[in-house]
Amino acid sequence: MQTRREMLRAMAVLGGACLLSRAHAGTNIDGFREIPWSALLPEGWDPKAPFRGLRLESLDDADPRAQEALMNAREYWKNAPVEPSLNGA
Repeated sequence: MQTRREMLRAMAVLGGACLLSRAHAGTNIDGFREIPWSALLPEGWDPKAPFRGLRLESLDDADPRAQEALMNAREYWKNAPVEPSLNGA
């Protein structure tokens, strides 16, 4: 069992790792440019659009409406547009 001190030390290390990863966002790492997920989505395209108007929290996984919503979302995502500014990047 870990002591409180060990837990705090582990939390500090994880926090530092998170800060370092944010500091490198958008920089070249080993010759590759890191791109945030939000930059991959074209302006105006909403990945949550298929779920608009649904109260997902009230649906069970076995509910046919939930299964239909997931099927519609997968089809919508499969046809997602590409961010044009990344062409040739």
